[in-house]
Amino acid sequence: MTVMPAPCGLTLLPFEPKHMRMIAVQPAQAHDWPDCDARDGRAAAFAAEEHCWSFADAGAGNGGGTIAACFGMVRSHAEHLTAWAVMSELGIARLGYVTRWCRAYIAGMHERRIDVTVRRGFANGHQWARLLGLGFESWHYRFFPDGEDMAVYARIDGLPADVWAPADVWAPADFWRKGYAADRVQP
Repeated sequence: MTVMPAPCGLTLLPFEPKHMRMIAVQPAQAHDWPDCDARDGRAAAFAAEEHCWSFADAGAGNGGGTIAACFGMVRSHAEHLTAWAVMSELGIARLGYVTRWCRAYIAGMHERRIDVTVRRGFANGHQWARLLGLGFESWHYRFFPDGEDMAVYARIDGLPADVWAPADVWAPADFWRKGYAADRVQP
């Protein structure tokens, strides 16, 4: 097993399904990761992917300690990856390290499309997607079982950034001015 220590006290480990039981999920993501049983099914699928990592506190690789964050990408086809992350409440130094590492990892990928989805109400998730170098692409209205909307952020190779990451990140001004989706709040 490859273990790489980080300067902020985290150790980078290859993702294992048991890591999902070792993370205290931050409140903003708790809705999507409600309990360990719900995490187990996803964790097994994620573990089968080659691009999945865990950021661990001391001792987590030996069965002790805790997992601070998990990050990975699920392959849809040869040229498309969807990134995912589950995080505990990280301090600023740890969040900075995790963000820089994930951004560099995504930047090193050669797939034509990499995307990530974020709940509308998860403001820090929207900011983190942009910090990873992904641009806002679209809304999927009433996507989640509870009716909340989902944003898609993406990096699409071969297209100029202004095509897939428009300057008016949240929605075209006319869309809101004309009252479309008036029942929605922009994050």
